[in-house]
Amino acid sequence: MNVTRFTATGKAVHAAISPDGRYVAYVADEAGQQSVWIGQVAASSQVQIIAPALVQYRGLSFTRDGEFLYFVAFDQSNSNGALYQLPVLGGVARKILADIQSPITLAPEGKQLAFVRDSSTKENALVVANIDGSKQRELAKHSSPDFFSTMAPAWSPDGSLIACVYQNTSGGYYENVVGVRVADGTEAPITAHRWWQVGQIAWLQDGKGLIVLATEEAGSLPQFWHLPYGGGASKRITNDLNGYVDASLTADSKTLVSVRSDRLVNIWLVTAANLISARQITSGTERDDGMRGLSWTPDGKIVYRSVAGGKPNVWIMAADGSGQRQLSINSSQNFDPVVSPDGHYIVWASQRTGNTNLWRMDLDGGNSRQLTNGVGEYLPDYSPDGKWILYTAYDPASSFWSVWKISAEGGPPVRMTDKESALPSISPDGKWFACNYQDEAGAGYKIAIIPFAGGQPMKVFDIPGSFGRTIHWIADGRDLTYVDTKGGVSNIWMQSLGGGAPKQLTDFKDQHIFGFAWSRDGKQLGLSRGVVNSDVVLIKDFKP
Repeated sequence: MNVTRFTATGKAVHAAISPDGRYVAYVADEAGQQSVWIGQVAASSQVQIIAPALVQYRGLSFTRDGEFLYFVAFDQSNSNGALYQLPVLGGVARKILADIQSPITLAPEGKQLAFVRDSSTKENALVVANIDGSKQRELAKHSSPDFFSTMAPAWSPDGSLIACVYQNTSGGYYENVVGVRVADGTEAPITAHRWWQVGQIAWLQDGKGLIVLATEEAGSLPQFWHLPYGGGASKRITNDLNGYVDASLTADSKTLVSVRSDRLVNIWLVTAANLISARQITSGTERDDGMRGLSWTPDGKIVYRSVAGGKPNVWIMAADGSGQRQLSINSSQNFDPVVSPDGHYIVWASQRTGNTNLWRMDLDGGNSRQLTNGVGEYLPDYSPDGKWILYTAYDPASSFWSVWKISAEGGPPVRMTDKESALPSISPDGKWFACNYQDEAGAGYKIAIIPFAGGQPMKVFDIPGSFGRTIHWIADGRDLTYVDTKGGVSNIWMQSLGGGAPKQLTDFKDQHIFGFAWSRDGKQLGLSRGVVNSDVVLIKDFKP
């Protein structure tokens, strides 16, 4: 396999190649603003065709003749996008259709397109339309608890089939690839392979197989697979320590374009007395220290998730970075560790049984036992008395993520929120929990304060954020802290429960914060912090 880097800025987020292989279009993200560029593969010249703006672009697609570029644009406060068409050599973008949630795929004859559309009625559909957006019709539809994923569908070279990513939550969470007949909308699985997440699919020119960009397990990196059509096992094409986004093929299937990313993430410490000066306590590349898990023991040690041993596992170390030791021993994904208030136990998420469930082990790594048995449970937090655990889980019946409660010894789960919500953090007095919260479907995430005994939010702070934003209470219970990223740089901010404007605590000038945790006495702050570089790559000779 031959991989050539096409960009060198580290800012690319999406990419596509023209059918003839002459041009590459890509989206660049600079300080939170996205722009669209086009460049010649045979030359080093690259031209900006859409200026930077607070817009998110997805699904770059060239027309079959290479004359036009389609893309989906999302306002940052709305999950509903609009499809646009733009001449490849620049000009005015023309809006084709609205209310679209996925990238499009173009029919081989160039006169039709298809995409996935969500609805507010817990349904979504594969929609086919003319190339100008007219004559939209639903080809196939799914209702909760199983859906078409809003990743890009792919039209087969002979025009008879549209391959789609199918998201199954009723029989254990997984995604696979199905084919929908264009003639009548009937569906059939293309493969029995179950991935954790499928990012994008693309047909090979001969129609005998597909390229699949997929994540095998929760917490692992997206890699490329070859999926034979008509039978045969999926085979991995890439198996490296880089993640990939997008899969775009030339018409002859000889060149694959993607965005490849690499991360350098380590754990840093700051003191509450001096929040503007940070000290790095772990080092090394391709470790992702503290991403998806960082917690303190009562005696000041740090428990964290790391890939230092080659697989994501739970580790422990002293606060100065010494004595690093792996605790979880398993080849599957292990992440989201949290230490019990008395320091005796660690609860974490593991995929060792197939689904992602919560497990508990002693602080030394012994006596592991499973606590939950659903289709996917994540991001636990202990109550101050150590009797309860809140966590985030997907509920197939309601088709959204919500906060749940379970006894620290295991037992039946209790649902705590009735709207999309995630990452609960329990107050020091145990009376409340904070979480990321959507008060309306499709709206942005805010921070809600909800009674631990249950009920509706006592207060909702209109602080824009994401599903995965980390929230932690200050030790006195009167303030919340959270990560806010502006212009590509993350800092810790504080919101008083009494109201008023948020206050910035740290003053970093570079890097992202992927997670953080306060020490039990509130005097130290651990940060998972680092950089992500993403560039467009051209991949040749990639078939297994």
